[in-house]
Amino acid sequence: MPPRPPPRLFLSSLELKKPNKSINNFTCLSCTLIRAIARLSLQNRVSHLQSLRLRKQYRYASTFASPATINKPLDIPVGLRELYRALEGLKRDAAGYSNLSRLQLALKGLDGRVAVRVAVLGFGDGREKEREGSAAAARRLVRLVCADALKEKGVWEGIVEGGEGGEDGRGLLLRFGEETDIPASNPLLQTIHAPSRILESHNLEILVATLRIAPSPISTPGDVGGGVQDSVLVPAVETPTSSSGRFSQVTYPMHKTILLGEGAKSLIAYGKFTASLGDQGLPADTVKLAVNIPGLQMDVQESNQLVAVDLDLAERSLALFRESLSNAVLYEEGWYKSGMPALSEWLLSGTTASSPSTLKPTVHNLISSVVEDTAHQIDIAAREALTQSSKASSISESTRASLLATLSSWAEKSHTELRDQLDTAFASAHWRRLKWYKLFWRVDDVSMITSEILERRWLTESEQSLIFLAGRVAGAGILAPAAGIVGEDMADITAFLAKKNEKQIKREEDAVLSARPIDLFKADVDAVDEGTISPIGEITPWPMHIPITRRYLAAETVSSMQALAQKLVLQTLSTTSLTAAISALAYVSVSSTSLYEAGAVAAFGFVLSLKRMQNKWEGAREYWEREVREEGRKALKETEEGVRGVVLGGEREVGVADREGNEDREAARKAVERVREALERVGK
Repeated sequence: MPPRPPPRLFLSSLELKKPNKSINNFTCLSCTLIRAIARLSLQNRVSHLQSLRLRKQYRYASTFASPATINKPLDIPVGLRELYRALEGLKRDAAGYSNLSRLQLALKGLDGRVAVRVAVLGFGDGREKEREGSAAAARRLVRLVCADALKEKGVWEGIVEGGEGGEDGRGLLLRFGEETDIPASNPLLQTIHAPSRILESHNLEILVATLRIAPSPISTPGDVGGGVQDSVLVPAVETPTSSSGRFSQVTYPMHKTILLGEGAKSLIAYGKFTASLGDQGLPADTVKLAVNIPGLQMDVQESNQLVAVDLDLAERSLALFRESLSNAVLYEEGWYKSGMPALSEWLLSGTTASSPSTLKPTVHNLISSVVEDTAHQIDIAAREALTQSSKASSISESTRASLLATLSSWAEKSHTELRDQLDTAFASAHWRRLKWYKLFWRVDDVSMITSEILERRWLTESEQSLIFLAGRVAGAGILAPAAGIVGEDMADITAFLAKKNEKQIKREEDAVLSARPIDLFKADVDAVDEGTISPIGEITPWPMHIPITRRYLAAETVSSMQALAQKLVLQTLSTTSLTAAISALAYVSVSSTSLYEAGAVAAFGFVLSLKRMQNKWEGAREYWEREVREEGRKALKETEEGVRGVVLGGEREVGVADREGNEDREAARKAVERVREALERVGK
């Protein structure tokens, strides 16, 4: 039967009574000193009980973590705040490529008050009996590491070994604290507080659990938390979720991990488990392999990756030393032969910082590991995207040949349409209404008739067929952005028509009257500079040569034709009126002038003005016909060449998701570089 606890003392039963002043008794000096010493002793006892009660309340409150405790702000030293901000940026920009559990542990590790987490994971060949044996060995190893040889065996040691509540093989968390601390009634893990000097001086938390291993787990680019290293450094522990006995897997990121196997068979299981890593293996500064081999007769059993231990010999040596200090030599000899000093030295290395404002080596190793893993995952994702893009970019020759045949057929039909439709338009009655002698009463119809020809007769069907052809090219997955299909030859026209028209294009009267027909169709450079040309609208996913050229002709040639018609009519009427006035004045003022002579002057002016009007207007009409045909031919040629170049040399279009993936990876790479630079400045 365990010893009964002593009765609890209550502060209410401890009262300091004041002396009764009504009794005036004489007290000697020695009695006064004795009473003062007793009073001080009683006050010390009261203070000790109060501090013990506060400690119990503090431990009990820490067991049930409140939201304020969980979200308690970290106390980051000034020298590490740049690194903290860089890690926050990595968490924000590279969340899809990082192990967020380890990254969060790295952020907390910048606060020197946060404990260093060490996991001791027992593993075997997968059988249930072997798994139970490895779990028991892991608990024994943790007890030996944390036990104080100068003290008697504590209650916590029996719990760790599985004597009380540890027989189910579930995870166990060992922290520093008094054995009298009351654990939570339903914690996520079985938590034990141990008054261990090692846990206190190195600020350690040790997780004891088992590792379910499978042969050669291979990480995939999308599975950031998978793989051998993550399964070891972020172990999954079974925790109870309800009173019905159900369990769930909860991951706990660790700074260090000890893998403990039972016997030589565990080495075979470990080899199968880490086969996918090749010669690289697990990092030696964060993962250590220990094998329990009872009866091992060797002086040194340590290597860079492996250390052999004899737990039975270590337990016997510890028991001998606790029995009597005279067994110190036997204890030292057995403890050294068991391999425990080498394992303890590796476990405690790097757990303390040189100063409160510096970084612990274990936290430095954790951050470096997280950064390298993140960069590795980014590279894997980039290679995978490149592979998928290269597979998608291959276009069959039959598809290209079909598209080229369709393009040639479209070009042939378009040239035929341009010729036939314009011949019909220029032979129509509407166009004949603009004969030079009909210009006096048809001058206001010039812009309407010319615009109607451009809108209804100028490559309308070809433009619609081109949209269908562009759809076929896009359906084949060929990269064909609208800006690329428009081509360099149309860049000047696009820029010319890319500004808003806020006022009419004004020309000098003399320049218009003396202009040649070809000069009427040149771009107004001043208007472009002043921003007086209307925009072409949004870029469409098909070639824009035809609509841009039509808009160019409508904006420049139609208005010029209208202006020229009005000026010619005005000039003809003015010249005719002027010569008629001169003829009448000569007939009236000069008596020798006959009516025939005066009429001849008026007729000469009338014929001269009409001839000039006929020559200029018919020349402008012929030039406009040639210009419309030539611009249409150029538009068709440029469209055909642009689409043909895309089909022959284009690749499949990079999708929106692919472009976003490239941007995300670039942002993640920049975040990784920022963390590396900050970590390099901090140093170890």
